[in-house]
Amino acid sequence: MGNGFQRAVKPVDGVILDFDGTLAPGVVEGAVLTLHQFVNRWKPVPWTFVLQFVRTATAFRPGPAIGLLLDSLGLGKHREEALACLAEAIARDPKIGRLDPGARDFILHRKPGRVKVFSTAGTSDPRFAVLAPILRPSDFLAAPGKAKSDTDAWLTIAEQLRAQPDRWVVVDDSPLALWAAKTVGFTTVMRLNTVFGEQDSVDFSPWIDHRVRSFDELDRRFWSRAR
Repeated sequence: MGNGFQRAVKPVDGVILDFDGTLAPGVVEGAVLTLHQFVNRWKPVPWTFVLQFVRTATAFRPGPAIGLLLDSLGLGKHREEALACLAEAIARDPKIGRLDPGARDFILHRKPGRVKVFSTAGTSDPRFAVLAPILRPSDFLAAPGKAKSDTDAWLTIAEQLRAQPDRWVVVDDSPLALWAAKTVGFTTVMRLNTVFGEQDSVDFSPWIDHRVRSFDELDRRFWSRAR
């Protein structure tokens, strides 16, 4: 992968990590497959239809986003069933919700309080229990009722941090989330995965400072000189 539009690296105080797609990269792909199977119980739609929807909706809260998908297909009455099906798939298949292999070491190598997690699922999602041994309750951030594509969400996060946004790195796989974070002033890093690829980072390049494929690459880019 070439450097492309990668910006110069500036000193930062900490990092805000997305959960679905970044800390747990298999969740987004798992959501596409599960929702495709669910929808096809009633209507035969191509896998790419669900893929394109999920690519747009990952920055939004899960309930309203899935509700919009089902409403557009005339299946709105199945919203709660779809959410339950998705939760069951994540719980049943450890590969979907599993932490990225490099996530734990990356977090442990940062000073306490310098790694935060922000998810549209809120701060009490039971899946976050896997992070309990290495993060404190105060390390989970929330912007209640707001999508990550909403600049107000990132203004709320900046207030919670009590810091200048450009001193913190936001790592997310959703270009829309990164657009909003960059608009507020955060340094942005796109985590490439099987759903969001290099072309997505190019399309949103004015709002994406860096792109990485792993936590090891993220570590080398921002912190290797500090050791």
